[in-house]
Amino acid sequence: MKRLLTAALLTLSFASHAELVSTDWKTEGDALATLDTETGIEWIDLSETDGMSINTVLSMTSAGGKFEGWRLPTEDEVLTLFDAAFTGTFVTGPNTSAPKFKEQILAFHELFGYTSYNIDRAYGLYEQEDGTVKMIGVRKNETVYFKYSESSYSTGYANSLYGVFLVSDGGDTISSINNPALNMMNANSPYNVPLAGSGALALLALGAGVRRKCR
Repeated sequence: MKRLLTAALLTLSFASHAELVSTDWKTEGDALATLDTETGIEWIDLSETDGMSINTVLSMTSAGGKFEGWRLPTEDEVLTLFDAAFTGTFVTGPNTSAPKFKEQILAFHELFGYTSYNIDRAYGLYEQEDGTVKMIGVRKNETVYFKYSESSYSTGYANSLYGVFLVSDGGDTISSINNPALNMMNANSPYNVPLAGSGALALLALGAGVRRKCR
């Protein structure tokens, strides 16, 4: 799964569909973030927020906090992420199909890590537009949980098996600091890179340091 992407592959990726690729958060090679090349948004690994509530994570996004610069994703951003990571149509709740989801779930774990002691889940909390807190994630090699809530979650809810989704618009990871054009597709990126010639810029930005691909 960990492999260097070639320039040719990158060109095809941008020409055809979104790609999810690993980026580095704090130190080169830590692979603790994931870039959606179509939206230009970076996601922190769920393993980094495991066991925390949304309120706890938010308290750590201010200046000097562990997650300084990061923010909660919108509901649309979360659903767009899963649309990029998985194929098919989901119903609310568990969606189980081992042959269909196995490779995609393994790739998701490779990018986002695990949120359970027995290394079989990656669950993430997020807040919907109406303020409802839902869980979305994967379990074992067969189940995708979509907009799942078995109880009334709140922003203060914490579970040792759940992480919290966090995103960056740019400049909060070592990868995006070293290569600002990583986030060029994000309208909220602080780098304001013109979209003209984006294919060439993408190759320059992603050509070094990207190791993993999910699709």
